Amino acid sequence: MARTTEPRSIQGEQQAARGQAMWADDAAVDAWTADAPPEVVVCRERGRHLYAATRGGLQFSAITPEGWYVRRVPCEACRIRQDDDEPWPALATGMPRVVRVELWDVKHHRDKITRCTLVKANPEYLDQSYLGRPGFGRMKPRQIRGASATAELAGQSVTQLRRAIKEAEAEREAARLRHLTAVPEAG
Repeated sequence: MARTTEPRSIQGEQQAARGQAMWADDAAVDAWTADAPPEVVVCRERGRHLYAATRGGLQFSAITPEGWYVRRVPCEACRIRQDDDEPWPALATGMPRVVRVELWDVKHHRDKITRCTLVKANPEYLDQSYLGRPGFGRMKPRQIRGASATAELAGQSVTQLRRAIKEAEAEREAARLRHLTAVPEAG
């Protein structure tokens, strides 16, 4: 019996089209990883930024017209660094590439704060080099890890890599056996 499919409605087609993201191909990710600064690659590999904790002290920078308190927290891992081969510091050395903009609802009673609630948090990319080139798709952390590993191991001998792994395994096993024989039994 032949299987027939119902034609999709206009709404269904729109939902299917909206749900699909264009992902970058491996060649585009390899090219981006080769040119990107190491601290940016680390954050993109991890898939998360290292923002300061709230316990370190909340410092708000503004209040929105709606009454939300604004906190801007920079990522400490992917700040702009001075290149070693550069004879002068770059104008933006030490500036963050990504800032997390948080909106807080601060409740108070008789001038005393009673409760703080995080309403919304979004990243703000101050340095567009953090992102991939427009039109080439989104990059997954897994793709970036693969591109970094490929760049690290490119040109090495597979035989030497396997030999080094076997030697490391043998050393670990020998250390484990030495530890077991050196520890007296409790009795």
